[in-house]
Amino acid sequence: DAAEVQVAKSAVDAAELNLSFTRVTAPIDGRVSDTDIDVGNLITGGPTGATMLTNIVSINPIYFVFDVSERAYLKYTRLDQQGVRPGSRTTPNPVYIQLADEDDWPHRGAMNFVENEVGQETGTVRGRAIVTNASTVLTPGLFGTVRLLGSGAYEALLIPDASILADQANKVVVVIDDEDTARYRRIETGPQIDGLRVVKDGLKAGDRIVVAGITKVRDGGKTKPTLVTIEAKPDGFNPELPGASTASTAPAANETAADQKDASGSSTN
Repeated sequence: DAAEVQVAKSAVDAAELNLSFTRVTAPIDGRVSDTDIDVGNLITGGPTGATMLTNIVSINPIYFVFDVSERAYLKYTRLDQQGVRPGSRTTPNPVYIQLADEDDWPHRGAMNFVENEVGQETGTVRGRAIVTNASTVLTPGLFGTVRLLGSGAYEALLIPDASILADQANKVVVVIDDEDTARYRRIETGPQIDGLRVVKDGLKAGDRIVVAGITKVRDGGKTKPTLVTIEAKPDGFNPELPGASTASTAPAANETAADQKDASGSSTN
C-alpha cells in the first residue's frame, strides 16, 4: 500500500545519504599533503577524535601575510586622513612581492585585510594581501619581501642618476637653455623607478639636461647638444611606467611608488 511505499522510499533516501558520507569533498581548491589513510581503512568522524584524512591548502589565489612597524602604520594612517593615500582597510592597495632568489618584483597582489590593533609585544600591525598565483611558485610557508605604496600617485619626471651632481647636501643637474647655454639647477629627487631617478621638484617636462660628459660642462658655458633617448630598465615593480622617452629628460609619468616601505612576510593559505 501507499504507507509501505513511503517507508521504502525513506529507506532508499537514508541509504543514499549514508553512501554520500563515504565521499569527502573539499570545500576549496588547492594542494593536498600526504595521508596515512588508504581505501578500506576505518575512520571516525565527529567534533572530537575525528580521523585526519589530509591537509589541503589554497594555492591560487594565495594570501601573503606580513607585519609593518608602528611608525609605518601611523604614516599610512596620516596619509589616509589627509586624503593623499587611501587606507588599505577600505582600498585594495597594490603590493609587490619579491622572493629570496629574485631581483625584481614579479608578484603583484592587493591588500584585503589590516589587523584592528597593534601587537603590544612586537609593536607591529599585521596586514594581508591576496595574490594571484597561476604559476604556483608561491606556496604556504614561503618567505619574501613585500613593497607597499608609500604615497599617493603624482606626476614626476624620471632622469638617469648619472645626470645628477652632488653639491654638498644638494642635488644639481645641468640644464641646457634655448641658447644652448649650460645652467646649473638644484633639484629635489625621489626614489628610483625602473632604473631612473624621480625628480620631485626643479625640472619640468621639456627641459633639456646633460646626461653624458656632465663633468666637462661649466655653468654658463656654450654647448652643442645632441638629443638622446633615455632608456628605462623595468624592474617589475611598476609596469605602468613608460619604457623610454624620446627627449633628453623623461616625460611626466604616473609614479606610484614614492617613499616605498619594505616589510617581511610569508605566504599562507
